Order: sequence, then structure tokens, then C-alpha cells
Amino acid sequence: MKKLLVLSILIGAHTLINAQESKKLNVAYNQQFTISLKKPYAGTGYFWTICNYAPDGPITLLGTEKGNSTVDFKFSSVPDRGFQSVAYIGFNLIRADGNPPAEQVNYEITIGENNFNI
Repeated sequence: MKKLLVLSILIGAHTLINAQESKKLNVAYNQQFTISLKKPYAGTGYFWTICNYAPDGPITLLGTEKGNSTVDFKFSSVPDRGFQSVAYIGFNLIRADGNPPAEQVNYEITIGENNFNI
């Protein structure tokens, strides 16, 4: 049976404890995947930031691509080394003035060919 990396994706994660929403997903080791977050309020100065992400941990950020309606964060999981089985990525939506958004934001997480709406 293939061992999987448990990836916790946290939204509104200024700390790991107070995340507004979270989703746990199983990701294969040595696999590339993309987390796509919808861009809300086009042209109003809102943007997504990553927090609580350890670049020396079991996942690596490959790059970020901004599209018309989404921001794609491209990652790769490391080969199975037998000692790291959990990873965390936190995302925050920030306004240009530094305040959080005033209303709920819709977003979609896509990993591989599977879409996870949370």
C-alpha cells in the first residue's frame, strides 16, 4: 500500500490554531500539485498570501501564477524519506489596507485532476 503525505490546507491561517477553515488532503510523495484560489473583488486590492509554510519541510513551492480569476500556487511534495508525513500550508486573504475581507470569500482547491471545493 502506497504511503501518502497528509496535507492540511488552512484558510485564514494567521496562526495554525485560528484558521477559519481547513481541509486535509492526501498527496502522494514526489508529486507536483497546484492549489488554485479564486481571486475575489477584482481590481480592489485584495490578494492571497502564504503563511505557516516551511520551505524546508515535506513540500516545496515551485512558483505562483496569476490568472484572470485565480492565483495558482504550484508545489511539489518531496520523495518519501520515512520521517515526514504531515505538511501545512496556510493562506490569508489580505486587503491593501492590511485588514481582512468584510465578507466570506469563495475559493476552490485543485490538486491533480481532482477538484476539492471547500
